[in-house]
Amino acid sequence: MVAFVIAAVALPASAAPPPKNQVAKLKRQVAALKQTVTRLQKENDEWRIIAAGAARREARLRARLTEHDPCPITTANGNRPPDPDWAEVQGAHGNGQLWVWLPTPAVYAQVPRPNGGVILKQGWWSANHDAPVQIEGHRRDGPTQVFRDSSGEPIGGGTRPSAPEFPSEGCWEVTGRIGEASLTYGILVLFA
Repeated sequence: MVAFVIAAVALPASAAPPPKNQVAKLKRQVAALKQTVTRLQKENDEWRIIAAGAARREARLRARLTEHDPCPITTANGNRPPDPDWAEVQGAHGNGQLWVWLPTPAVYAQVPRPNGGVILKQGWWSANHDAPVQIEGHRRDGPTQVFRDSSGEPIGGGTRPSAPEFPSEGCWEVTGRIGEASLTYGILVLFA
């Protein structure tokens, strides 16, 4: 008698198996989900192939530019400033005193503005929070050209926005200075 009472408590009336139509519906839903997962896995594989192709093309472009163009393009060294806002920044480049964001690779292609130049928006970082970064660029190939600019006031922890305007395409050497600290990089600017 005790076993019968326990069994009745352990198996409530609602524990009956689901009707066949509910089981069939669940099986159809599981089959549809399996198809969706298979489709998404295939799409993901296709995107991986596309990304790998883009990386190969970028490497070939970089090699070709280096081979045919003596422009000393700087590759970002990955050195990030001690600022959590820069923790995930790709293209961080620094020397322990001054840091800058660089496009990766340091080839910048942009549609020129009506005045003929292109603007590169980038951030600079320095622990010296009192002054903007002074930026100067010199064209290394072709006619002598120089531009001068300065960053904006620091925002957040020490990041300074800047938007230097390159007056022409070509190979440029850019130097940022703040106090005694300076950082130089090479970039190839192309008009798209």
